[in-house]
Amino acid sequence: MGAFVYAGILSKEMVCTLYSSNVLETWESLAPIVHYVREGRQSQAIWEFFEYLAVASEDHIAASPEGSFPRGVRRMAADQSLANRLPKRNQA
Repeated sequence: MGAFVYAGILSKEMVCTLYSSNVLETWESLAPIVHYVREGRQSQAIWEFFEYLAVASEDHIAASPEGSFPRGVRRMAADQSLANRLPKRNQA
């Protein structure tokens, strides 16, 4: 997907709005493997478009820490039925 965003086939804004959290979590999980493979092959080009998308995702999240939901638009009522049945979480 990173190559499609890089080439302009997919909108970076749309992809990041939809998938930035997933992309960034996946990159963070795979970063040690990416480093290992790049070092072994002596090439920074391995998974470069995935890295490109991870950087774009990180920038998107930093620019919109509260998410992309439009300000001033009402939210759906919170359904607390599950939370009411589960043990309380520590609020640190």
